[in-house]
Amino acid sequence: MKTNFLLLAFLLYSFNGFNQTTITLQPGSSGVDAHIDNYSPNATDNAYPVINAGYNTVGGTPTLSHNFMRFDLSAIPAGSIIVSATLSLWHSPAFNHSNSSANEELFAKVNQAWNESTITWNTQPSFSTSDTLHIGNTNVGDDKLNINLQAFVQDWVTTPANNFGMVMHLVDEPGTLGRFQTYVSSDGSDSAIRPKLVITFNPPCTTETLVLQPGIKNGIDVHIDNLHPDLTDNLTPIMNAGYNTVGGTPTLSHNYLQFDLTSIPAGSTVVSATLSLTHSSTVTHSTSTDNAELLAKVTQLWYENTVTWNNQPSYSAMDTVHIGTTNIGDDKPNINLLSFVQDWVNNPLNNFGMVMHLVDEPGLLGRYQSYASSDNPDSSARPKLVVQWLLCTTDVNEISATNFLVNVYPNPVTEELHFTTADGGAINAIIYDMLGNKISETKNINVVNVKSLAAGFYLVNVSENGVSKTLRFIKQ
Repeated sequence: MKTNFLLLAFLLYSFNGFNQTTITLQPGSSGVDAHIDNYSPNATDNAYPVINAGYNTVGGTPTLSHNFMRFDLSAIPAGSIIVSATLSLWHSPAFNHSNSSANEELFAKVNQAWNESTITWNTQPSFSTSDTLHIGNTNVGDDKLNINLQAFVQDWVTTPANNFGMVMHLVDEPGTLGRFQTYVSSDGSDSAIRPKLVITFNPPCTTETLVLQPGIKNGIDVHIDNLHPDLTDNLTPIMNAGYNTVGGTPTLSHNYLQFDLTSIPAGSTVVSATLSLTHSSTVTHSTSTDNAELLAKVTQLWYENTVTWNNQPSYSAMDTVHIGTTNIGDDKPNINLLSFVQDWVNNPLNNFGMVMHLVDEPGLLGRYQSYASSDNPDSSARPKLVVQWLLCTTDVNEISATNFLVNVYPNPVTEELHFTTADGGAINAIIYDMLGNKISETKNINVVNVKSLAAGFYLVNVSENGVSKTLRFIKQ
């Protein structure tokens, strides 16, 4: 059990790293931030071009100010693991910071709902005195880049109902006059220096189980041998492979087997895959202890109603799974096919199944293994493949940032990939393969030519005005 747990933990880590998603939130007028102060305790100032918090004089009057801020995190599935979350604030050319070295500010997590169009000093929500993040001092013209908000964002994503944002204020307030920090707000005219939150996360995943034990109609397996080199025997009730006499003639036989894995999303991480073979009550195994068989991955297309010994497809001599020896009446439960199935899920077009044959063939006569096939009348004895894989609750195609809608078509695509956005603007596009390798990067476009790409699955990161999302497409 401990080994299985460690394996699952490793696979979760590997899968999450592979499917890591990054979104950038840098809203404009739709951003939620508001400046309030006790100089105008009943005034609302939600269109203020700067974030300002501190203790300073306004018209000669000592004034204490706060700034509330909240980001819409609905693009991130609840339960995701936040890998990083960094907030960057840029100074405003129109408003300098205090040059005091004692203007240390902090972010405090807000614990009540508020509305930027109605919030005032007198109606401001309560906020935590312990769940805080110190952002230090600044001097004139300083920016505050890459503030680590991972803990805040993780809490808001884990419990979305608690996302009331945060408030910026002096660490010790009011304290000495002339201490404040000022940055561009989401209402600033320069879109490049509005508050920007960059979040990288791993979406939550669950373990799904698929049990495949097909019967006569949909099972894909076939017995072939060199005694009847042009005969197809796809309805035999047994799987038989080895070297034995048939009517006194030494006969070498193979058995081909394939499972339909199309219900598992391509690229999923497979946790386990076990094949169970049950002996056939009508045909016994050889009593030889030297009948070791293996399953070899097939590398060419074949059809069970046409394959024969003479036209059988090629198969790997290296990509194999040894299933060992058997005695009379032995079953072969829980053969580990994890590596085979993972490859087929990663590359569905390469799923040509497998062939069972002796480890050393032909070798000595009288060595074979026999099991019930998918055409066996005993449905419980037919070959059974049990696959567990990790399923992400939100596919990358569904991840979107607030106020950023983008469509990618056609999908699948053969030559040109088109992008349309709600505002009709041009986008930047970075294409990656499924291993995360960057393939191409284009800017200010609406169409990308992908004709030269090999057939398969790809990711494209699309961004516009500082907001991005990642989509998946298929190249035919």
